[in-house]
Amino acid sequence: MVKSCKNDDELQLTLENLVRIKLPKEDLILSTIKLSVDRLPTSSLKQCFAYCSNFPPDYCFYKEALVQMWIAQGFIQLPNGSNVTTEDIGVRYFDILLSRSLFQDVVKDKRGKIKYCKMHDLIYEVACAISNDQNLRGDLITDEESQGGEVLSIRQRRRTVYYCENLSFDMITNFIYLRILIIDNGYITELPDTIVKLKHLRYFDISKSRISKLPKSIVLLYNL
Repeated sequence: MVKSCKNDDELQLTLENLVRIKLPKEDLILSTIKLSVDRLPTSSLKQCFAYCSNFPPDYCFYKEALVQMWIAQGFIQLPNGSNVTTEDIGVRYFDILLSRSLFQDVVKDKRGKIKYCKMHDLIYEVACAISNDQNLRGDLITDEESQGGEVLSIRQRRRTVYYCENLSFDMITNFIYLRILIIDNGYITELPDTIVKLKHLRYFDISKSRISKLPKSIVLLYNL
């Protein structure tokens, strides 16, 4: 059935139907999802899709924030002589993924504009597999994973951290190549001056934390 889909519209309809009903054969659904991803028009769009695996299952992807994260990671490049912005391309990428049912559970504001959406668990599984192959995975930091020199050495090379547990912020500042930091943590109330170590930081979200004041050293993070 999947291979018989002659165009993207047929494939999208098949995928929509499969993820809405519970079938005993997950392999059929996964093969449909993989085919849909394989047919994405550009490699950078595939990177943007795979990057969504950096966040927890059932995560709410806010459209504008996700586009900014794609840009911060360098996934979106402007062609020479282009009259559009990276934001324009990012929004187009988001809309393509949504139109192909790779994003679902859309929530809109009162004006009908998309606020956020989610990924079906099987679509998320495919994103994780692709992300692992391309080494795009970031880190969901937890207490249990915070110890160990070998783990820390690996994570120092990571470029995304979704920080949601009661941990010391000092550990985060060891991630010297970090480009994206999201703090979804009710325990942190202030940031240390050592945040200046994160020279490559391009996207910093503290909207779901209790942080109300930023250190003066934040102005030295020129990429923000």
